[in-house]
Amino acid sequence: MEALLTRGTAIVFDWIEQLTEQIKDFYYKSFVAYLMFGACVLAVIGLQSDVPIWPLNYYSIVWTLALFFPASAGFYLIFNLRVRLNEILDIAHRNQFHFVYYPGVPEKQSERRFTSFLRQRFAEYFNLIELAGFSLIAGIIAFLPAVFLANQFSVPHELKPLILPTKIDGWVITHGASFLGGLSGAFVLIFKRYRTFDIYPSTYLQVAVALMAGTFAGGFLTMIWSTPQTTFLAFAAGFLTSINVNFLPRLLRQQFAKLTGAELPPEIPTDLSLVIKNSEAIESLNNISLFSVAEFSKTEAIRIYLNMSQPVGVINGWMDEALLHYYFPTRIEALRQAHIHRFTQLMEALVDKYLGGTITWRDNVRISGDPVADGDILTSMKTIVASRFHHRLLGFLSDNYRQAYFLPSP
Repeated sequence: MEALLTRGTAIVFDWIEQLTEQIKDFYYKSFVAYLMFGACVLAVIGLQSDVPIWPLNYYSIVWTLALFFPASAGFYLIFNLRVRLNEILDIAHRNQFHFVYYPGVPEKQSERRFTSFLRQRFAEYFNLIELAGFSLIAGIIAFLPAVFLANQFSVPHELKPLILPTKIDGWVITHGASFLGGLSGAFVLIFKRYRTFDIYPSTYLQVAVALMAGTFAGGFLTMIWSTPQTTFLAFAAGFLTSINVNFLPRLLRQQFAKLTGAELPPEIPTDLSLVIKNSEAIESLNNISLFSVAEFSKTEAIRIYLNMSQPVGVINGWMDEALLHYYFPTRIEALRQAHIHRFTQLMEALVDKYLGGTITWRDNVRISGDPVADGDILTSMKTIVASRFHHRLLGFLSDNYRQAYFLPSP
């Protein structure tokens, strides 16, 4: 009876703790969102006389374009962030990943520790204050040039036929075109990432930088390429800079080298495409400074899960292939002919059985058909596993490895 009462008390306390964390998390996010919306309302009230938003007029469009960024960030942090966290928590608990981080601990305690750890890491990568602040900055950077362009084109404060000035400076047209291109690209970027749960504080920082850089670069590039299509070039430069902020540095490097004759150091290409056939996933990895298969295979799995929008199972497949490419790059073709495409597949082919935290390896292994090569592969695999450098990662990737080394004995 006493043991039953103790267990019931522990369950109640766990439930209260989880409920408290959820309430705190909800109110924290709501507070940040309301604070951000309040800042927008104060801005509208303060600037209503000079840049009216109501009644509806041409400047209402300007406000809509600028408020899009903080509004999307507010809705994202209230409704979408929990979806990603819950997805990872659900898969982690279903596959008992919590024992990989906290082995030898009672299950409920291990789950609670892992959940707390994951929430802490999640808050680091999705800092709500940063998300709100950078989205407001992006909105301000979009607002000021839009108001400037509206004034240059003599946009009236009310809805009446718009009559453009007879003469407009060329630099206003080119820089305006590059700004509108950057703004269009920013909308496409936010819409795409909003749908795939791939928005981070750095996303809005990228938008803010791209709007400034794209606006000026579009105008400057038209001076280099003096063609009748300068307005289109300015728009395209701004748009492509917002979609991919690395576009502009590459373009400027090429043009600088062409104009000055300077020999620039070559860019080092990424080899992530060997295992990842998804350009958006590669871009996400580049954004967290991972540019090679070697770096990808050595990165903590939780960090990868929290910084990519793809399902956990898909990410595990990529990491599994990355290990194979990293350790056996010269034997990839031979392994593929043996229908082995992942590191854990190769390990299963070499392991006889897992038992109580130990591995029994097979002796006469036949994989590639070459006994010498198969012996080298077996020796390398034993060394890799014995080093325990990828101990946690293998616990995530392999059910048998996790059962042998991390899960409690049945």
